[in-house]
Amino acid sequence: MANPMLACLAATTASAVNIRGRVVDVDIGTQGSVVNVSAYDLITFDPFDSPRTIHHPAGLLTKNLTIMPYAVSIADGEAPFYFNHQIPGCSSMNRINPIYRNNQSAVEHQTGFCEGPGFTHGRASAWRMGLIKGCRRGTVTVKPVATVRLSRVLSAEGVRRVQYLKLDTQGSDYSILRDLLESGIHVVNVQMECQDYGRALPLYDAPNDCRDIVAYMARNYPSYRVQWHSTNCPIAEYDLVLSSNPASALSKFPTAALPAQSRLTDSRGRWTGAG
Repeated sequence: MANPMLACLAATTASAVNIRGRVVDVDIGTQGSVVNVSAYDLITFDPFDSPRTIHHPAGLLTKNLTIMPYAVSIADGEAPFYFNHQIPGCSSMNRINPIYRNNQSAVEHQTGFCEGPGFTHGRASAWRMGLIKGCRRGTVTVKPVATVRLSRVLSAEGVRRVQYLKLDTQGSDYSILRDLLESGIHVVNVQMECQDYGRALPLYDAPNDCRDIVAYMARNYPSYRVQWHSTNCPIAEYDLVLSSNPASALSKFPTAALPAQSRLTDSRGRWTGAG
C-alpha cells in the first residue's frame, strides 16, 4: 500500500523535480532562528506546521524560504517526538538517556572540565545546571510526527548541492549528515551539534559522538576541515563546523530570526513547541 505521507510530499515537490542542479541552504532544528549566510533558497522543517514558501523573506539573504511539515529522520514514515515543556530546546526525536533520569549526579559530577566565562572554579553556573536538569527532568509529551529522509527530500527538490547545512537536532545530527553525504549530494559547509562521549555521558539515546563524526569525515571525506566550538560545557556539547572549501574560516554560521511565525514559535520568534 502506498504511503500517503510520501504521496503528499511527492505532490508538493513535483514542480521542483524538473529544476535539476539546484543549490540550497538547509536548516534543521531552527528554534526560531535560521542560517543566514548565502543568497540561495533556504529549506527548513517544522513537523507541527503546514507546508509553505515565503518569497523573498524580510531579514534573510535567501531568495525563498520553504517550510516543510516533517521531522527529519533516517527513514520515511512516522515516529514519536518528545516535547519537553520545561525546556522546549531539549525536545527531540530521541529520548533522554535513561541514566540522566535515574542517577541524580549523572550531570553534576562531569563539570570539572568547565572553563571560561560563566564558570566558577571549574563548575558550571547555576543557570546552566538548571537548564541541564530541566532537560532530563522536565515534563515530556510524546507527539507522533511524519518523518522524512533529508536526502530523499532534496533529491525530489532537484538539489545537487547544499551550500550551508545547519543541524541542531538534539542527537540526530550525525545520522542526518551521513544520510545526506552518502546519497551523493555535495555539502560544502556544515555546522552540527554533538557531544564528546569521552568527557560526558550521552544526553540522548542516539549515537552523536563528536570524535566519531571527526573520524568518519577523515576516513570518508578527507577534503573537509573541522573546527570545534564549545557550546555547553557540563555535557561536553560542541558545534562542529566542517567545510570542503579551503578558504572557509570555519566560523559558526550567522543566523537571523525566522521571518514568519511558525506554530513552533511565538510572536517574537522564540521556540515554544506548541503544536
